[in-house]
Amino acid sequence: MTSVTRGQHFVESNERYFRRRAAQELAAARRAVTPSAVIRRRDLAESYLRQLSELTGFGDTPLFENMLELQD
Repeated sequence: MTSVTRGQHFVESNERYFRRRAAQELAAARRAVTPSAVIRRRDLAESYLRQLSELTGFGDTPLFENMLELQD
């Protein structure tokens, strides 16, 4: 996500991107119609959260489980 203001470019950080995409995929999983779509979306969310964890160094933090609890 890039926005332009007075000739300046603001680029979304990797951390923010992975966090946003994980949240979007979990939201899509809630709206999914078929069980396979739910699994696919949750797998994508887990992938984004894993990348976020690697980026931030919080590898032992159960990010995915915490976000799933918020989803239910």
